[in-house]
Amino acid sequence: TGSCTNLSGGLVSGMEMIEKIQASSGKKNEVASVLLMTDGEANEGYTATSEIIKCLTVEGRASLGIAGSGIAPRSRRMQRGGPPPQSAPQPGLFSRLGSMFSSSSNTSNASPAPPPMQQQQQQAFSPPPMLQQQQQQAFSPPPMQQQQQAPPSASPPSSMPGVHLTVEDLNLSPTPPNPPKAEGNLAATVYTFGFGADHNADLLQAVSEAGNGMYYFIDSAEKIPESFADCLGGLLSTVAQNISLEVKTTNEVSVASAFSGRDKKSSASGATCTLPLGDIQSEERRDVLLKLNLPKLDSEVTDWHVLTAKLSYFNVITSTMETREMQLRLSRPSTKRTDLESDDDVDTHKNRIMAAEAMQQAMVHAERGDMMEAQGLLQVASERIESSRSASSAICADMLTDMMEVQQQMTPAVWSAGGKHNLKGKMQKHRAQRSNVAEDNAYTTNARKSKKSAFH
Repeated sequence: TGSCTNLSGGLVSGMEMIEKIQASSGKKNEVASVLLMTDGEANEGYTATSEIIKCLTVEGRASLGIAGSGIAPRSRRMQRGGPPPQSAPQPGLFSRLGSMFSSSSNTSNASPAPPPMQQQQQQAFSPPPMLQQQQQQAFSPPPMQQQQQAPPSASPPSSMPGVHLTVEDLNLSPTPPNPPKAEGNLAATVYTFGFGADHNADLLQAVSEAGNGMYYFIDSAEKIPESFADCLGGLLSTVAQNISLEVKTTNEVSVASAFSGRDKKSSASGATCTLPLGDIQSEERRDVLLKLNLPKLDSEVTDWHVLTAKLSYFNVITSTMETREMQLRLSRPSTKRTDLESDDDVDTHKNRIMAAEAMQQAMVHAERGDMMEAQGLLQVASERIESSRSASSAICADMLTDMMEVQQQMTPAVWSAGGKHNLKGKMQKHRAQRSNVAEDNAYTTNARKSKKSAFH
């Protein structure tokens, strides 16, 4: 209300409301989510990212001194000093836009949005000179090595989560440093929506990732209904929750790196690796790439056990916990074969990881004001993807479009007017393999399209 943005207060109220419903119904596995939208900086209640993330769970709130159940007055539990906030709401974002969801035709009556970034993007853009050779090598995957994919022991139903497990030698750094994590168990996922360029994109993205959700950047009022519809369409089509992939290697094989878009837990020897994959929605997939260290063998082996992978998840449709297991076995010939071609899926997701990493590194340079270096990183990654065998795939085409868009937004004026927010959203989209924009993209599903069509 007015100039007060109490994200922590809204988050606590939403999480406690869901926790109370779950406690009274005894159903803790129902799909539940808190949607948190703001058009400004958090300036009331808890404002630090680590503190707001603690508000996600009962355990985290207890560490902040927020105890008890139910929804307590914000002035008692969230205020950090000074008089309680006024109860009478002042005209703000939601009072101006509250009627937008009643009909798609109402969007024309919404208050004017902040100036679109596109008005500031009309400056001529020319790709910077190619970076030095050592920078190019950071995005240069090594030659594909022999890789085989073992079939699952049983084909899962179409409504079950599918994890495409492959082995590949990747010359890429892992997912960048992770934000603070939620303490304890989440009662619901958290999706954040930032409207305009005045919100803290770093904060909203961190909260969404700690809450196993997504961050939506909304640059105009017209995109608000479709952004929420995109999110709701996905939530209503959730088929599995709490997905976890456990990889156990054998025969002195170790996991050097795992690329899943989320955190991983590994043993000291690298013999086991557990990857939490969150939830999955209808038509979605999760692709996990592993980089393995294989020992040298003294002789040829035709059926060599590399690893066992176990997938565990809560089936929302049947309300049961389920597991699936498969083995990866390889032939280790005495001579290197030269007739093998790389797998299209592996190549696509190598590109996806490379694009997300390039965006992450470009953002670091852009934040320092080095726009040319940031543009160069994206340019090099784009050229690598364009020359790859999977360049024509829908995912790669979407990545190339996104990287060109954020590359063009790397001027000081556009960056501060929403360019950074847009890049963070695109980066998260490709890392998580999930849509977080109003427009259709490579990760759009029919459920999302159906919800959005109501606002066309």
